[in-house]
Amino acid sequence: MKRAGRLYLWTGLCAVLLHASSARADMLDTWTKVNPPPQLNTLYSIINTNGLFLVCGANGAITVSTNGINWTNHHTGVSSTFRGITFGNDTYAVAGYDVNNRTIYTSTNLNKWKHEISSPANYFLAITYAAGLFVTVGDTGRIQTSDVGVDWTNHVSGTTNDLYGVAYGGGSFVVVGANGTIVTSADGLNWTNRASGVTNFLRSVAYGDGVFVAVGHDGTILSSTNGSDWSSSSSGTTNFLFGVGHGSTNFVAVGAAGTILSSTNAVDWSPRNSGVTNNFFSVAYGDGRFVTVGLAGQILYSGTPSPPTLTADNYSTNGFQLTITADIGKPYRLQFSPDLLTWADLLSHTNTQATFQYLDTSATNAPIRFYRVASP
Repeated sequence: MKRAGRLYLWTGLCAVLLHASSARADMLDTWTKVNPPPQLNTLYSIINTNGLFLVCGANGAITVSTNGINWTNHHTGVSSTFRGITFGNDTYAVAGYDVNNRTIYTSTNLNKWKHEISSPANYFLAITYAAGLFVTVGDTGRIQTSDVGVDWTNHVSGTTNDLYGVAYGGGSFVVVGANGTIVTSADGLNWTNRASGVTNFLRSVAYGDGVFVAVGHDGTILSSTNGSDWSSSSSGTTNFLFGVGHGSTNFVAVGAAGTILSSTNAVDWSPRNSGVTNNFFSVAYGDGRFVTVGLAGQILYSGTPSPPTLTADNYSTNGFQLTITADIGKPYRLQFSPDLLTWADLLSHTNTQATFQYLDTSATNAPIRFYRVASP
């Protein structure tokens, strides 16, 4: 409770209890939809780096968030399909394709983009930055690298299978692809084929806690501590798995029909209820939550929305000024009471920005007043 003149600010017991409850719960128990989504293009890739969630997708789509909840679209001005996004050497880079060409674009500020490469009849399907090197992979075994994201060099991958995912960890790059393909490299230049033990397409790979995890079609999940020797785990699903990520001691895999699985040891996997049936293509961890992206611009984040907070700015002859901090797109009601027993709405509102200021001019005639924020 905060006093300003003869007025009192009260954020409400229920908000405090909701916040305490969500802190105790498993963050993967609940998934919340970003509604409305920042855009309707299919989103293929998400990473968390440099304090940002970076997402790319069809029709040149790029959207960015600091928390996975509130998003800002950036426009590349092109209609290419971007399948991978990364950040390194003070440079953002996206890789993908348009109708006839494979494409890479770079930017230093997410607003102005430069076309770096175009070559007929090939597709880039993933990109990463690690160990001082940009690495992008694509169809027919294509692997290219660059120190700064401008001049790109082809490398012999040892396969002609399409390559869908790339990750770095424990001193090695690991690339996965069609027909169970796995190739590895210590320097990003020289590549070695590895036996995966499967023939299913592998669509994504991630590294965390000393383990690589690869996922793919028909619920395929593989794990390895060195990138060379791989073992299979039961996923409990036959749905295609398109993406995998790691954070906070958890691996999370996402895929067709809203499939979400999690594991703390890369071996034993549990289903999670996403509440939707969209296909999800990629998942990443940051700011204390997992975020997954997919068809029609769908974005889900793990955990429940943060409760709104209410602060008192000042009291004057014009009224009582309040600031409401709440998740963008979430509705709430600002209420007042003269006695903490009876409550009335001052307004119903949905934040379009993280904070909203409201001047209660009716407070000038009130001898005493309490305030709270309620979620509808």
